Amino acid sequence: MLYIFHGDDLYHSREAHQNFLDQLKDKEIMRQESKDFDFDKLNLFVNSPSLFQNQRSLALYSPFSLTKSQLEKLSSLIKENQYVDTVIWQDRTLRQNEISLFGPAKVQKFPLDKQLFNCLNSLKPRNHRSFAEIYLKVIKQEPFELVFFWFKNRLRQNLTSFSPFPSEKLKLCYLALIDLDYQIKTGTLSETKENTLLNLFFDLMS
Repeated sequence: MLYIFHGDDLYHSREAHQNFLDQLKDKEIMRQESKDFDFDKLNLFVNSPSLFQNQRSLALYSPFSLTKSQLEKLSSLIKENQYVDTVIWQDRTLRQNEISLFGPAKVQKFPLDKQLFNCLNSLKPRNHRSFAEIYLKVIKQEPFELVFFWFKNRLRQNLTSFSPFPSEKLKLCYLALIDLDYQIKTGTLSETKENTLLNLFFDLMS
């Protein structure tokens, strides 16, 4: 059976994917990231002789980031070995033609909350009040890790394309986000991460 977890809400889709894998305690699981994709290992795992072939599962992470030829080989492998459960997590929303590439599947889609999109879009010069109102609502309803990820991603996009912010200010804010991430992970942050993040953006918008 094929299972697909996808959508812009990476936090909850990844969590659901992992929870599903945790239920497969009696199965041997091979995990493969797209950046470390090895078709020969996958093929050997799926097709090596065994009395219990239906006790094998593939856990694939962002396989739709592979090249076209790799996807075609992977599609053939999955379709030819349907007794092996394949559990896919993709770090974005998939198109319908992508979803159907590997055959019939049970699909779970995780769209990102519209309020978070509004919050991202309200990050503009001198837009402190409007941004703060939306940010404080979002930070109460969404995991901080998810909010942090999307703002870091937005600033990264701004660094490589058009941005309403001066490039030097943008670079400093992005470096501050990296430092904030480090302080959170090492437990060295002196104030709340939510307020620290808000203050960083206030400095950027000023």
